[in-house]
Amino acid sequence: MTERAEFPVEPWCLRERGLNLDLLARSESLFAMSNGHIGLRGNLDEGEPYGIPGTYLNSFYEVRPLPHAEPGYGYPESGQEIVNVTNGKLIRLLVDDAPLDVRFHINADIAAAVTRYRSVTGDETLETEVGLEILVDTARLWISLGHHDLDGVWHIAGVTGPDEYTAIVNDNVFTNLAAAHNLRSAAEAAERHPRRARDLGITLEEVAAWRDAAGAVNIPYDPDLRVHQQSAGFTRLPPWDFEASREKYPLLLHAPYFDLYRRQVIRQADLLLAQYWFGDRFDDENKARNVDYYERRTVRDSSLSAAVQAVTAAEVGHLELAYDYVYEAAQIDLRDLDHNSGDGMHIASLASVWTALVAGFGGLREYQGQLSFAPQLPDLITRLSFTVQWRGQRLEVDIEPGPGDLWVARQDRLRVVAFRHHGGRGHGGRRKARHRAYQQAASTATPPAATARPGTLA
Repeated sequence: MTERAEFPVEPWCLRERGLNLDLLARSESLFAMSNGHIGLRGNLDEGEPYGIPGTYLNSFYEVRPLPHAEPGYGYPESGQEIVNVTNGKLIRLLVDDAPLDVRFHINADIAAAVTRYRSVTGDETLETEVGLEILVDTARLWISLGHHDLDGVWHIAGVTGPDEYTAIVNDNVFTNLAAAHNLRSAAEAAERHPRRARDLGITLEEVAAWRDAAGAVNIPYDPDLRVHQQSAGFTRLPPWDFEASREKYPLLLHAPYFDLYRRQVIRQADLLLAQYWFGDRFDDENKARNVDYYERRTVRDSSLSAAVQAVTAAEVGHLELAYDYVYEAAQIDLRDLDHNSGDGMHIASLASVWTALVAGFGGLREYQGQLSFAPQLPDLITRLSFTVQWRGQRLEVDIEPGPGDLWVARQDRLRVVAFRHHGGRGHGGRRKARHRAYQQAASTATPPAATARPGTLA
């Protein structure tokens, strides 16, 4: 018995006086509904919070064996148990048996992999066999999704970017830049393979439309704050109360998505991912201001965020913060930082450590077919060595603190090794004292404690 009547006795009416989270599971059971074919627990319309998410389909059972120590005639050999399927409050739309999703940027991610492969390896086989078709189909997708406004600016409306705490927005910067890159890449590939392009029905007018959209893409910018907007209007949303959420991470387990979507809180790097992937579209001052602004609003409830934030923090000189993020990505399972390593390893986070070290402290970038380095080491890393394959050549990179701290050795003669680094020009070519099998690891001192959420800048 409860101390007071949570559910008053009324004729032909079941009514709850108020929302009591301690009685949520009971409320869901009492308000469950069924029509003989489908049964739904009385979950909230938003799908969360919940006691037990439940949707039950009649005639959808799980068969289990019923063993007997001494079987006999007529003994049942199996039993059936009704299965709790995916919560019906969270609707998933399918088109031709494929999930309907608004995270269209994934298409551009795949297209970028096609162009990156050609740029890094110099091999056009992939592009010739399947790559051109991928680039063309994805470019046509972007044309179908985007539109030019009255001023000729090209927009993409109603999409979701990498950040899962922001959804169904207009002009997500990562999505727009990825789409523009996709469109330009498709146009260039079509021109490299005119016969195959004709087979795919590509016309000169279509290629021109791709280039036009890419050149006119909208990149939202807040002139008052002097930062890029993750999506149109993002910097004008209400702030999130991080102090009240100090002990409530991950936020998705403590707050409804309705609140997350309409406030300035970011689960994983989004604008900063755009800044890493498409760094040639941002100048150094904008990069520094963007890092300062979005660092304070990113809670890293996804293990995929730390490595990207390490790269962007290192690029603008926040080396100790970048080091903390590298440590977080590397130690996520060894120290069970997210308290869920028992469910399986965070393989993507562990793999991203290489990216955090090489692109972060090594400053490795590839823009428009040119390889570059911009190394900066934090105090706790005394040496960084790694190898990369570049157009059939194996480059061995060794970075140490001090003047002329970048050395690049190669096994065979390479026509062009173009790179830059902070504080002067690096050294290319064969250095007999440096030409050896380098480790793909950093020599570090005592590791720091895991960083607080969200990250803070000094």
